[in-house]
Amino acid sequence: MKASPLAKKLADKRHIDLQTLKGTGPHGKIMARDVSAPAAKPANKPSAHVPVRKVCTIPESAMPHAEIEGEFYHFKLEANMAYLAAISTPIAVQCENLLGGRYCLFDYVVRSSVKACLSQAVWLGEREDFDMLLTLKKGTQYVLVEHAKKKTIYPLAKQRREVEATDDTTPPNHETQLMVCDAGTTLDIQREKLNTLPSTIVIIGGTSPKTGIEAGRPVSKLILPVSLYINTKLMPSEVASHIAAEFRTLLENPVLLLL
Repeated sequence: MKASPLAKKLADKRHIDLQTLKGTGPHGKIMARDVSAPAAKPANKPSAHVPVRKVCTIPESAMPHAEIEGEFYHFKLEANMAYLAAISTPIAVQCENLLGGRYCLFDYVVRSSVKACLSQAVWLGEREDFDMLLTLKKGTQYVLVEHAKKKTIYPLAKQRREVEATDDTTPPNHETQLMVCDAGTTLDIQREKLNTLPSTIVIIGGTSPKTGIEAGRPVSKLILPVSLYINTKLMPSEVASHIAAEFRTLLENPVLLLL
């Protein structure tokens, strides 16, 4: 069965047979929302001595809400990157031999953007695949990623590093569906440079440390501000909110981005 990693994890926790579910993702892929649906029944009741962990789903009241900015829904998100910081060193050692360098924060944002958009089948529409545009160096350098649907973080990072090593700053004259921008640029800047804006745009800010209180104890967090823009003609605001929620979840669970 085709199922997302999060769907498999939830199904395992709830003892649900994936064969009994109907996927609502691209090409019938089973998503986390399918496992959490009321119709999803546990295959076998676990023994009394086996502890059952409750699956927490995001309530509608906690879903990100958007402002309308021109032709876009605008979601302002804050992601806690402390989990990424905790696993970045062992991952860096593994990928340095392959890439000749380490994955950077931007690579994780790009991969999470792709996975979040594909979590809602309506985003892809009738297309089998899509092209993506990355902007680097404060919006002055561009990376065109064709057929981005199945590209994992490694080829995305590899292509980003290859372009960074050049001096090419010419925006590609190519229609894309998704654009991910590194810190230092804005929607207005890209609107002036590109003939046509993609239907979905992600712009990150600079990370900043923040101290919060959890269980009565101070906890250090590394906060990444993100602006997510989704064209209002593409989908209703409720579906766009699900993409925004999935995007933040993926950023805060970076292991899922390595799959």
